[in-house]
Amino acid sequence: MVKQFELPKALSHPATVSICWKAIFEDKDATHKYFIKTNGVNADPKVGDWSNNKRSITFNQPLDMPDVVKKMIGSDSVAIEEIQTVTWASDKRSFTVSSDTMVNNPAARKFKTGLRFFASEAGQEGINGVTISYSGTVTAEVPWPLNTTIEAKMVEKARTSMLAFLDHSEKAVLAMLLSPPSLPPPPSLPLPTPSLSHPSASLSTSASSSPSPPPSPKPPSLPSSSSSS
Repeated sequence: MVKQFELPKALSHPATVSICWKAIFEDKDATHKYFIKTNGVNADPKVGDWSNNKRSITFNQPLDMPDVVKKMIGSDSVAIEEIQTVTWASDKRSFTVSSDTMVNNPAARKFKTGLRFFASEAGQEGINGVTISYSGTVTAEVPWPLNTTIEAKMVEKARTSMLAFLDHSEKAVLAMLLSPPSLPPPPSLPLPTPSLSHPSASLSTSASSSPSPPPSPKPPSLPSSSSSS
């Protein structure tokens, strides 16, 4: 049996869906830190790049399930690959990210979880910002009544994970809103052109421009002998 559930939440910041996309899904470093925070240091998350509106995230997750499930799987943790797909509205004012998980364990593939993240700024009267919501489905392909017990546990764990991601999303958006805008580098100023004149030239120039000394006085003339006789 498939169980469906939803967690609505309104962002309390005047963000846009473009900011939400960049802060929550485009920032690979923030996504990596989120998986470490929620799954522990052994999560070893590897976040792929977006290509053709898809990306892959692999990580290790502790198996917080009843002992009967751990015995069926044969492990206390599972390696998971999460395939995320984004779909944008034609007006670019909303987007949906669907997440499908694939567990690297044949026994664990009986337990399926699908998540859907939705962000929209269109038609939200009375809300200053963006509305984001999370919905999901869980399925345990085991005999009744065990499936009912396991699916209830899966819903509980999914809700906890989704609430943590919504809290992470709001903090990521707030951090981006408060970050100072990047400024362009200042324009480069031309360097002064050095003078190519030789020092001796300036010296000769200054020497030629200095005033010449006054002429030396002539000695007095002596009287001639003819005038004395």
